[in-house]
Amino acid sequence: MKILHFSVWLIIHLIAVFLLVLFVDKSERQNSSWDAVFITKGPFCFHIIDKESVRLVQLSDKKITEPIPSTVEHMGRSYYVRSIGFFSMIKYFDWSDVVIPDSVESIGVGAFLGAHTLTNITLSANLDRINAYAFMWCTELRSVYFKSDTPPSISGFRYCHPELTFYYPEEYKANWPETLNGIPCRPWNPEESANQLSEEPEKTEEQTESISP
Repeated sequence: MKILHFSVWLIIHLIAVFLLVLFVDKSERQNSSWDAVFITKGPFCFHIIDKESVRLVQLSDKKITEPIPSTVEHMGRSYYVRSIGFFSMIKYFDWSDVVIPDSVESIGVGAFLGAHTLTNITLSANLDRINAYAFMWCTELRSVYFKSDTPPSISGFRYCHPELTFYYPEEYKANWPETLNGIPCRPWNPEESANQLSEEPEKTEEQTESISP
């Protein structure tokens, strides 16, 4: 009986994802006159959606050593990376830490679905929406760092790590709840975190003596 219930639940979710993808794809194409124009830059493939914007639609290589760019150049024109497309990051995904540039305003349906290596992600300060299933089954995802002053529209976190925590800039503490979709929210200081990463740890007296001639 449990297996039957799970099978029905899984089928319903798959149908829902399929319908969402059809809806998003149709609506995005209706708002775009650049349907056939794509840009490949390194391991990233972008779809031009208007005269100023592109959407990240696919990775071509899972061994990525460069961050997602905020802008891309094509034919003498500069485009802002405005969104992470639906199911765009799952084919070759092999990252543990990801930083979404501040140009990004939305993360598409199932964008990081099943990205089991993802442990930490820092989101755009201008992020407005995280769509359904965006981070579903990211089983190792423990920390999500928001830079926005208020929570964006969120519906994409399910079946992540049990210790998953949302972090928001402490200066905006009054705008954030203690929990969001059942996930605890905690303040953080981006500047202190950056300094901690850049500073070398101080040597103890024992370490100093051990390397002394």
